[in-house]
Amino acid sequence: MRFRASVASHEQRLVMSFRLPLGRENRLELASVHYRHVIEAMTKVDRELKPMWPQHLQKAIFDIKGLPPPLQLTSGNDLGGLERSLHAYCAAFKVQVPRWTIEWNTPSQPAFRLLPPSAQPYSTLQLLALFRALRYNSYFKELSFRNIDLSGIAGKKDYSHFGDTIAYTSLNGVKISEEHYDILMQSSVLSQEMHALAFSSESIRSMDLRNILGPRSTIGRSKDPEGARRVSSEVLRPILLLLKRQACLCHSITMSGNLIASSDIEELANLLVLDEVYMKKLDLSNCGLGDEGLTTLWAGIPGQGANLQHIDTSENQGTVKFETIRDSLSQLRAIRKLNIAGNTRLPFDVPLFEDHVLSSWSLEELDLSGISLNSPTVDILTAYLASQNSENLRVLRLSKCGLTGAQIAQMFYAMGQARQITLYINGNRLDEGIDDLCAVISECFGPWGLFMQMVEFALEANYIKLLKALTANRTIECLSLAGTATPDSASETACRALSDLFSQNHTIRFLDLSGFDAKLDEGRLGREFSKALSGLRFNTRLEHLRVRSQLLNVNIGDLAEAISANKTLHSLDCEGNDFNLSNFRHLVRHLSDSTTIRYFSAFSDRDLAQTIQKSVDNAVATATSARRQSMISKLRHEKVPQSISEPLAQQLRDGWEDAVRTQQEVLERNQLLFEEGEDGRYDSGQDGYMLCDGEEDFSKAFGGLALRAFESKKAMTRRASNPYLNNKRASMISLGPARLVSAEPGARVTRSWSRSYSIVSSEGGISAAESPSTGSAIPTPPEPESPVEKEYLVENQQGGNEEPLDYEYSFADPHDPDFGLELRAHRRFWSDEAGCIEEEEHGVQFEERHN
Repeated sequence: MRFRASVASHEQRLVMSFRLPLGRENRLELASVHYRHVIEAMTKVDRELKPMWPQHLQKAIFDIKGLPPPLQLTSGNDLGGLERSLHAYCAAFKVQVPRWTIEWNTPSQPAFRLLPPSAQPYSTLQLLALFRALRYNSYFKELSFRNIDLSGIAGKKDYSHFGDTIAYTSLNGVKISEEHYDILMQSSVLSQEMHALAFSSESIRSMDLRNILGPRSTIGRSKDPEGARRVSSEVLRPILLLLKRQACLCHSITMSGNLIASSDIEELANLLVLDEVYMKKLDLSNCGLGDEGLTTLWAGIPGQGANLQHIDTSENQGTVKFETIRDSLSQLRAIRKLNIAGNTRLPFDVPLFEDHVLSSWSLEELDLSGISLNSPTVDILTAYLASQNSENLRVLRLSKCGLTGAQIAQMFYAMGQARQITLYINGNRLDEGIDDLCAVISECFGPWGLFMQMVEFALEANYIKLLKALTANRTIECLSLAGTATPDSASETACRALSDLFSQNHTIRFLDLSGFDAKLDEGRLGREFSKALSGLRFNTRLEHLRVRSQLLNVNIGDLAEAISANKTLHSLDCEGNDFNLSNFRHLVRHLSDSTTIRYFSAFSDRDLAQTIQKSVDNAVATATSARRQSMISKLRHEKVPQSISEPLAQQLRDGWEDAVRTQQEVLERNQLLFEEGEDGRYDSGQDGYMLCDGEEDFSKAFGGLALRAFESKKAMTRRASNPYLNNKRASMISLGPARLVSAEPGARVTRSWSRSYSIVSSEGGISAAESPSTGSAIPTPPEPESPVEKEYLVENQQGGNEEPLDYEYSFADPHDPDFGLELRAHRRFWSDEAGCIEEEEHGVQFEERHN
């Protein structure tokens, strides 16, 4: 918009120009005796709608001769006036307001996050409205556009002679050079907006740009790899240019999941060696980097050896020469999180780390998965685990590292007993040295969280030894044996050992015993496995159980009886077991006997739809076969009349829908019982809200329904001070048996419910080892990166089918409307006005004042 007038000549004329981004200009020439009031009103509205923009920038919009510099100050604005500005821009561009939230669990907080759209991808104007609203906003320290498709705005240029698309001055008056301005004028709109976001406010410390080609780009991006690299370049290059010119305070860049051009990697590597550059985090995992790109990057990393705290270059196709990466690692002095999974190959006798280098680090996370570790490296790692310098280590991933059971036993012993660390040793050679490993596990040495997935034992006896050791262990609280199995179906002895694990171990709270089923491989325990679930009836500790793809439909009664008798489970995920309607009804019937299970999933959404359709098709086919038994029908081909097939199909669909509805009501009842403290597990409702040690770490690592339950519990603690939000009681819910057991009398009391705590599906994230041809091949969820802690949610209300938040494993967060309503009722909860963020010093953030 442009506004031209004069208060000196008394012309009483006004010229207003309007132009949408990428559109044509429309001009209005007006006249009014009240032109002074019009000028005053327009300038005031501009300040109200863009409260954080520098006032001197009004001159670029309001060209008014004779008007003194604006001195009016706006009142305090929550979130830097973002809501006001965003709604104004969206109204001007005639688009819906995008969905967004604020995250408080990020290193640089608060963080603005744009949420995925509920239906169609965000339009160009929606994205531009958001980008413009975020300009000069000093409230946020991190911007996150992860899993948002920005490809639609890439490559577009806006030839505006006003030059208003370029942010040439920052909030504090710092201006870019003419050369820099000319570069931006020739750049795409996406590059200009990325520049504006990183430059204008001077508060942005971190940019999360993971997978900016959309949530499925990693699957379909190979169709146009060069196009994908161009999009990434338009986002990355303006940030690098600002860093090079010391015009940006951003020190953390996450570009995971985006193909990056070799020229951009070279520019980044050259930037890292500059003394004036300060970089704390660099995440370029899954960026399609080959040998040359990775080597170039790691050659430049030592330039930031004193600053880098987080490096992730995993999941790239290339590898780095051992000498290069070893030399670069030796120059890192501040590293806390290091992920170099699959990045190099080790020689036979030289360790990856020098002893004094690793011992000088204070690591929090280390991932060496996919690197075959030699004996010297294992020895140095073992010594590090025994030292005090490893006390901060919380996550250690050593999957597919060629480790033997004896080597892992050494690490367990070095950790000591009940070490508060989560260890991933998936796909290693546990058969070798199994006795040593079982001995240390029985003596309670090792981690409190253990992921031992996709291990195929050569001998069933070794598998049984492991189960007995885990049964005796009293320190492991989170355990995953997903995809771990014997060569053949489990014998009666193995099933008995599994049953003992359920009944005699009273320490494990999170347990995954899922199978694995793909076209060319299988890791299941066989048809007799369900008998082992009998031990679940006597378990007094297990809270979250996942048993996918284990043929539980063969003996459904074992699982159903276990559900009825168990009094501790909070979530149960048994997807991929090919339940039919009879199986499902039987499960739901026994589910109603439980008062503790609040999250239950027997089907993914896709599998449920396919199962219903399959049951309908089979029933119609059976009816067709029966109709053709007569001699006349044998002589001609005929279809079942619609008068028979349609009622039959509808009857089956009604049966499925009825079972799903009853399941949802049972789970909602149990959720309300839990909130009221009447589920039989706690003495009081408040006790039920308390979080146990390690629960957050375990829930995030385990993922799925366990993570949903954890987030729900956190939300309850936030709502505890607002009892009027929890005015529904479990006693209001009537569960009539008529829908499930037609032989039993009694009318069913129907009611309407506002939201369900039921999750029909946890929508498991597909493992890299899973075959896409089967829905049951989900051995375990992928390890999440940094699941979101939601504290504030503002979104455009567009009906009820909005896409939930990203939960890594499940691709969806539980939408909590009650909490959203609570926060919208108290928008000034943290502060009365938005001020500048307190600065960081030596990587440590000062406490922000919100009172």
